[in-house]
Amino acid sequence: MKYQSYILSILIFLLMSACTAENESQTEKNTQEYRLENVYQWLDDSNLLDGEDEDVTNNYTDNYQGITEAIRIDDITIFEFDDATYAEQFDEIPFALTKGNIGVFVSGFSSEMEGVQEVLQARGPVEGLHKGYYLSAEQQNFVEAFRNQEMTSFQVFTERFYSLDLETQEDTFHRFLYNEQVEWEGVIVKSGSDLFTSGDTEFVINGGADYSGEDWEKIQSDHQDFLPFIIEARSIASPFEIEHKKYERGESITIRGQLFEQGSKSNNKPWKLQNFSIIE
Repeated sequence: MKYQSYILSILIFLLMSACTAENESQTEKNTQEYRLENVYQWLDDSNLLDGEDEDVTNNYTDNYQGITEAIRIDDITIFEFDDATYAEQFDEIPFALTKGNIGVFVSGFSSEMEGVQEVLQARGPVEGLHKGYYLSAEQQNFVEAFRNQEMTSFQVFTERFYSLDLETQEDTFHRFLYNEQVEWEGVIVKSGSDLFTSGDTEFVINGGADYSGEDWEKIQSDHQDFLPFIIEARSIASPFEIEHKKYERGESITIRGQLFEQGSKSNNKPWKLQNFSIIE
């Protein structure tokens, strides 16, 4: 009996393994089918979707036959038809692409048309693609991470920003970062309470990991490699109006302000904020 039970256990195990493999194969096949939810996921994973979903099925059913569902995401609209023959209605439309029973309208940049075509051909995500108004996939990933507050730390922010090429850094700052509000933590190098002769309040803050208590003058003369990780924060308020306490060098602080000037690792330039406030 023990021998028979052993054989039966092996047979059950083999049968379950075969069923699992068949289910996995079927799942993989299903995710490669031309269905709206699949195409949506392929495009999203390829960095080609940016925005909120909007069901626009009713906007098109009067003009096009066989539409079962239509979803718009910014400048891309995905259609699913009852049958591939209905998708042929889009064949003569310049900004439309079709594959199987799927149609896609692309009203944005021509590069996005090419990207959508690649994704439809591949039946899955394609690496290295990006929305047309970004210079690269790396820039898009950086901007989306910034907007989604995925890199609130100044160290993480600068690490990712300086990993972009120089042209992309400049374009990213001017188009996507200038005047944006940030909240960063660092260590005070020089505080506004020391600047009684200035019309502005100024805080100089080191956001990098290598600061050992050097004063601002020494950093500017002997440690210029620190400058790309320095935050200069200015406000039009006087020291007594912005805060009624004295902040010392070496003290940790968190500030909130608007990005005013871009830091640069290649030129050893600090970041500059304006209209800042201190977060207690």
